[in-house]
Amino acid sequence: MLDELSYSEWSALLILDRHSSTPRDPKENDLQWSYKFWMQFKADVEKELGIRAEEVSTYMNRIGRTGLYEQFVGGYLSYSGGVGMLTPRFYRLKQFVEATSQPDQS
Repeated sequence: MLDELSYSEWSALLILDRHSSTPRDPKENDLQWSYKFWMQFKADVEKELGIRAEEVSTYMNRIGRTGLYEQFVGGYLSYSGGVGMLTPRFYRLKQFVEATSQPDQS
């Protein structure tokens, strides 16, 4: 899986993960919650990775091929696309990477 991602793509996912700690009201659906931080996420990707903010949604959509990120589609009134969220597969991979990057304690 990691071989399919560039360093920049993995970094974009980690930036989104950082923003995913934004508090969530139980009444919010996934899209409403994501809108809370999406503009700042795009600004951070532009600042940290040099990807223009207006290109972030397309960039993230391309990362969706890995199954680590999923863009919201349909079902939401006045939603024009371009926003998404990390998948359980991302969190499993992140956990694996963190576990294998820990120094050997033996």
